[in-house]
Amino acid sequence: MKESDVVKHLKKVVKEMRGTTRKVKWEGRKHAPDLLILLPLSSCWVETKAPGKAARLGQLREHARLRASGMQVFVLDSVVSVDAWARGPADGQRLIKVDIKEL
Repeated sequence: MKESDVVKHLKKVVKEMRGTTRKVKWEGRKHAPDLLILLPLSSCWVETKAPGKAARLGQLREHARLRASGMQVFVLDSVVSVDAWARGPADGQRLIKVDIKEL
């Protein structure tokens, strides 16, 4: 499975949730999350990865900055993680909290 397979599944799941996805590229900034997810009552950022791959240090720093601003950021690396994200926190989903100063 490749990262593109994870993205394809995520887009399918978001559509089923009556949401939309936006591919994001930020000018003058590196390490931005891949997708903005817009759902009827909420929105969040998602970084997609190939199975078993982790976010790079610069990405973790950018995710921490976004979280410090009150935004939700998720790193999803498989169909299983996408499905767990869609079910929400009651199903064991966890946000990874990282202090910017630690990075």
